Amino acid sequence: MKLRTSDTSHAFFVSKWFQQLFERISPFLYGNGGPVIMVQVENEYGSYPKHDKKYLNWLRDLYLSYVGDKAVLFTTDGWYQNMVNKGRIPGVFSTVDFGTTTEPVLKLFGPLRKVQPNGPLVNSEFYTGWLSYWGDPLSTVDTNNIIRTMRDLIEANVSFNCYMIHGGTNFGFTSGSGSDSILKLDLTSYDYDAPISEAGDLTDKYLAIRDLLKEFNYSVGSDEEIKGLRKSPKGNYGPVVLEPVISLMESPVSTLPVTTEYPQAMETFNQSYGLISYTHVLTDPPKDPSVLQVNVRDRALVLLDNEEISVLAYTVINETPMPSTMKTGMNLTLIVENQGRRNYQLLSDVTKVIIHYYSYGQFY
Repeated sequence: MKLRTSDTSHAFFVSKWFQQLFERISPFLYGNGGPVIMVQVENEYGSYPKHDKKYLNWLRDLYLSYVGDKAVLFTTDGWYQNMVNKGRIPGVFSTVDFGTTTEPVLKLFGPLRKVQPNGPLVNSEFYTGWLSYWGDPLSTVDTNNIIRTMRDLIEANVSFNCYMIHGGTNFGFTSGSGSDSILKLDLTSYDYDAPISEAGDLTDKYLAIRDLLKEFNYSVGSDEEIKGLRKSPKGNYGPVVLEPVISLMESPVSTLPVTTEYPQAMETFNQSYGLISYTHVLTDPPKDPSVLQVNVRDRALVLLDNEEISVLAYTVINETPMPSTMKTGMNLTLIVENQGRRNYQLLSDVTKVIIHYYSYGQFY
């Protein structure tokens, strides 16, 4: 399936999903008396190497069949000229996104004005923070820079949406990963250094934004209304001791085994997240010394007869020496963990497993 293109299989599932989605959303559209004033058709499509006009027009028409004139359809793209050009959809309102800047904000809207001469200017993703990755310091965005750029936006009569205004949490296995050549996994936390923290606390950043809005006579509520929201109550539950209960290989939370000639992606088995176990019975394995080389797109535990011998991780380590005890009849197992979908990439990042043994220069 070629995502975000006019590929018929992609279109089929998008249409099927929209039937379910808009059955729930339609009552909340502004034209139906609800609070939803805008519906986004595509997000930063101009940043992608593919540019499928047929897909963009089809997607617009699909949205129109559900939204009609009950809300405003819009797109979001980076502010650069090539991005707004490629992301523009005829008949759909265009917006841009950017964070703090020392440039005059109207300069950043110059490329948009070339393709959309009229209408309000909107920064639909004004970045008040940034996401954090495992192993990296927590990302922060300086409050003074936010206030400076936000003041410029207000004075230039630009509408903006804070992304994010409230931090959140990726639940279960639904966190994402970056698109760098080295795999960067998002934290399960999505606090984002947002003005309202993941825990719901009003931060100093929030109060600074509130003070700025008060300068321009916007309604921000009374001090009494936010009293008590500065710091929400927290619990201290002490250390949590984890104890082994059952082996992954014996877990009852699984499906019946499937036999295939070659390893298949998780999606083949209608499994989008979590773990999947690939097992192969060795026949005539190569002689010692030998190496297992695996192009696994996530993280994998390598087991020989259910005993862990190695851990593999995408872009970090993709091969491991095999023990001299390896022999015919043993079970070679890879337990692959889906660590998070690429949140910014052209095609789906399916979990792929390609296995080679090599010994004395020979591949198997």
